[in-house]
Parts: sequence; C-alpha cells; structure tokens
Amino acid sequence: MVMDYVQALLNTFEKFLRGRSLDLIAIDIDGTLTISRNSFLLDLEVVDLLRRMRSLGVIVCLASANAYPVVKGLARYLGFEDAMIAENGCLIEVRGRLRSVATRSVRDAAEALKKAFGLVDSWQNPYRHYDYALLIPPSCSLNMDEVRDFIEKNFGDEVRVRFSGYAIHVYPPDCSKGRALTQLVRELGLRGCIVAIGDSEIDADMLEVADLGIAVGDADDELKKRADVVVPAPASRGTLLALEALYRYALISRRTPHHGSEGSGSSRDEPPSS
Repeated sequence: MVMDYVQALLNTFEKFLRGRSLDLIAIDIDGTLTISRNSFLLDLEVVDLLRRMRSLGVIVCLASANAYPVVKGLARYLGFEDAMIAENGCLIEVRGRLRSVATRSVRDAAEALKKAFGLVDSWQNPYRHYDYALLIPPSCSLNMDEVRDFIEKNFGDEVRVRFSGYAIHVYPPDCSKGRALTQLVRELGLRGCIVAIGDSEIDADMLEVADLGIAVGDADDELKKRADVVVPAPASRGTLLALEALYRYALISRRTPHHGSEGSGSSRDEPPSS
C-alpha cells in the first residue's frame, strides 16, 4: 500500500519536474526532519534517504529558522555541507562561504516586543545575528494580531514578525527563505529542478520559489494552501514518503551532474521579501 502511494506521488511529481534533472532539495528541519512538531529527534530513515540522494548528485540544503551554529553543526555531521540556510533566510552558506542576506539587525525590536508581551528569549538568541526567536510562556495568552500591531506602530515597515508554530520570529523585511534559496541557487549555478519541503507558513515562499513545493500532512494551513503537493502523513513520515518518490525520480532522470559548471545564475524570479 505504501509503495503504491509512493508511485502515485512519483506520478504527481513528474508533472512538475517534467523529466529534468533534480539538482537540489531544500528541506526544513523542525517538523520536517524531526519525528513530530513537538520533538527534536531526527528521523534517521529520512537522513539515510537524503544521503542516498546526495550520492546521486542531488544537493541537500538544510533551510531552517535555527541559528547558524545549529544548522552548520547538523549539516556537517549529517554530510550536507554544500549549501545551507539559517535564521529564516538571513544567512546562507554556499560551499563553505558564509554570507548575510540581511542588511541590518532587529535586536532592538525583539527586545521591545519581549518586554511588552512578557515573552522569553530562545536559548539560540545569543548566537543569532538578524532573526530573533521569542518563546510564548504557557501562562501567556497572546494574539498575533496584537503583536503585529505593536511592531507596525513602533517600527513601521522596518521590521517583520511571524509565528513559526514554535516561536515568534522578529526579522528584517529583506529576508525570507525564498529569497535566500533564490540567491543560493544562483551562486551554485544550478539549471535543473529545485524541490522544497516544509511544515511552517514561514516556509511558504521557499516552496513557491522551488519547481516543486511540498508540505507535510500536519503543516500550517497557510503552507498547505501555497504548496504544490501536500503529503498526507505528518512531520518526518510525510517527508519520508515524498523523498521515496523523489529518489525514484532521481534514479529515472539521472544524468551526469554539472552543478556550478555552466553559467552563473538561475532563471527563477526572486520573490518579494516577506
């Protein structure tokens, strides 16, 4: 039954990828690589399948809201160091070279928001440069519309705020995972297909930039609306089904990799910052 569903997914994916080479998979971490949205445990079956795809020449790009040291550490130990996205697109690393997509920090806005609503710093904030994560205490009843109104009133359009399903993220308006992915693909010189997989509405523009955007079954409703395909299994189980189909696709469409060897750019349009 599972293999029948994987074949059905493959048939659907082929409509988007149209026989072209699969060059890169951009994949979120929390709720996508982990066994649930409430766990930090990585699904090792998913990791193994991603490694198999890397052996076929497909670049695996971790694309996360986490601080750079967390993403870098995972990428190094899992074997996916070609490219990565951290701090919701504020930082990217391409083949060992780290650079900022953001142009300014919004730490002052994060501090003001924290004090106004009684929020708590993420343990990662001391290691963040641009995107700051604030946790909502269990005793705090918070309306995101109030949070957005506070930011707009006090900082105008110089600061953006979003809830990822895990934390409130305060970040500069010139950053997003989609914009980071576009820049990263351009620098790598990729000409084939790009796939993105996620679970949070923060992943939405990344999925839209990709040739194929996939949401796991328990993803935020907003992400499901904007994804090309929603896999009806939660967290890493949904990711595993999607990757099984993508692995079959990569085997079928496989050709000699030419990452970065031709040209210097992508035909993909850069999305507006969000």
